Amino acid sequence: MANPACFKYLEDIHTSKWSRTYFLGNRYNLMTSNVAEQLNNAISKSRASPIVEMFMFIQRMLTRWFSAMRTKSSKHRGFYTPEVDKVIQTHIKLTKGSKISPSKEWSFSIRGIFGHGNTVHLDTKACTCQVFQKLKIPCGHGLMAADSVGLSYLA
Repeated sequence: MANPACFKYLEDIHTSKWSRTYFLGNRYNLMTSNVAEQLNNAISKSRASPIVEMFMFIQRMLTRWFSAMRTKSSKHRGFYTPEVDKVIQTHIKLTKGSKISPSKEWSFSIRGIFGHGNTVHLDTKACTCQVFQKLKIPCGHGLMAADSVGLSYLA
């Protein structure tokens, strides 16, 4: 164990406080960005300016941000936003080499290359890895299961 004090601290606060998998609420990762933090960081240098100048600075900055996002999105040809596409591609890479077997109607067992198993329920959009439920983006297991029955990732 690298740091026993850190281990004890994490154990004492319970996994629901530091692990998205066990958190009872929804944490949407990239779906809800923390714009306030980004804005605070970006305007930190203009805080000494008069209020009207600061508002004009914020307006120009937000206009640039939204224009850049619009340009990026207009070039993107996927079904999802570029950020969600990246997450999906990562999920696909993480399950590469896994074995799939049907267990029940709309349920599949996925065995990873290191032997770890997960169960996917396509009808309820749930997986034992909890990624599907917590991110609201299909996990690699769900993508494999959907692909095995010819379902689109859009559902």
